[in-house]
Amino acid sequence: MLISKDSKKLDNYLFKTLLILAKDNTIMNLNVKKLAVSVALSIPFLAMGAETTLAQSSTYGSIAYSESTGATAWSTNYSTRSAAERRATRECESYAGSGDCKPIVWVRNACAALATADNRAHGWAWNNRRDLATRRALEECSKRGGSCRIRHVICPGK
Repeated sequence: MLISKDSKKLDNYLFKTLLILAKDNTIMNLNVKKLAVSVALSIPFLAMGAETTLAQSSTYGSIAYSESTGATAWSTNYSTRSAAERRATRECESYAGSGDCKPIVWVRNACAALATADNRAHGWAWNNRRDLATRRALEECSKRGGSCRIRHVICPGK
């Protein structure tokens, strides 16, 4: 279960506050008292459900590249791999106009990097850490020749 100490403190504070109000007859109606206690007791479960949903959600991204023109494009924060790849490819084609843009890397809740050189050598990599994806993309590009530089780094869901 994912629940932070701060949310537990807040839950305890809200529950104690509602109990004090109920004892002081600030909340007069018995049904209102029951409702207040029910709400206070449900807060931890609502918080756990929301945090679990956030932890399980997937966010996709993609980087597309044109071999003939060197055009690149990226997409991020899509709910599916195919949607992310389509968007990156479409954006790449809007720059290249060559018809050869292809998604070269996709990620889900991770980082991807693309490095390119003037001679159109390129390298890509993915990793959970941005710095490692970047370093590996530069290494892959350098193997293919040229002086490489990072063109795109994406980290959807991070």
